[in-house]
Amino acid sequence: MSRIQHLEPIMRDVLKVRPTSYYVKLQVHPLAHQKMPGDFLFLTPKTNYIIECKECKGTSFAFTRYTQQIEMEKFSNALWNNRSFLVILFWKGTRKKSSFYCIEDWQMNIIMQKSKKKSVNEKDLIVYLNSYEELKTIKWLN
Repeated sequence: MSRIQHLEPIMRDVLKVRPTSYYVKLQVHPLAHQKMPGDFLFLTPKTNYIIECKECKGTSFAFTRYTQQIEMEKFSNALWNNRSFLVILFWKGTRKKSSFYCIEDWQMNIIMQKSKKKSVNEKDLIVYLNSYEELKTIKWLN
């Protein structure tokens, strides 16, 4: 039984509208023995991005699902114009009812450090993103 992915098609739609950019869906080959740093590589004239998509059918995102954390940090630190984002979708039955959050890797690290739990729900995520000066919303597709 295959699980329907909602977030990756949404990200494809978002990324392909940028005429001066290039994106590719990174595929994982089971025999390659190589970790992918994320789901999408997105290149613009000014900045390179790795985007990891995580979809939650329930009400919380378990930090153990953030398996690409180290690879994303390596990518971000490799060049001054590299940035890594974790995009979390809280699926609520339809695209219109659902919400997703684009969180830079360093922001997610702060959230995980400040949390006293092993997961974050959507309500807490909004509180974190609005409470800490270092987590204020940023323009991420420049």
